Amino acid sequence: MSTGTSSGSTGNLAEIPAAMPPPGVMPDFNSPDNYKHRNIILHSVVLAISTVAVLVRLYTRAVIKRSIGVDDWFALLSWAFALEFSVVMAYATKWGFGMHMYDIRASEILDTLKVFHPGQILL
Repeated sequence: MSTGTSSGSTGNLAEIPAAMPPPGVMPDFNSPDNYKHRNIILHSVVLAISTVAVLVRLYTRAVIKRSIGVDDWFALLSWAFALEFSVVMAYATKWGFGMHMYDIRASEILDTLKVFHPGQILL
């Protein structure tokens, strides 16, 4: 029975990736390939389109038809959840969302997951 640890499980967590990279890929903690800006742009565009759609729906039902139904309130509630999700995802890019797991340090992954968990509870 060995009392030591394997060579892959020792070391400074700031130097180890949060997940193993694919074969032939090296982790890059300093200038990683990421999609943070694309993620924020995507959420902003979809949220803007959905905001216009919900506003047009509510205007049509309230002003033109003069009757707002339960389905309209659910549309507004759904939009509010989409807004919350988009805000959480935009904030989460600060902690590594939009990056490959192997480009995030193992020491930082807990902070990343702490940001993600409340967003899942709210949804």
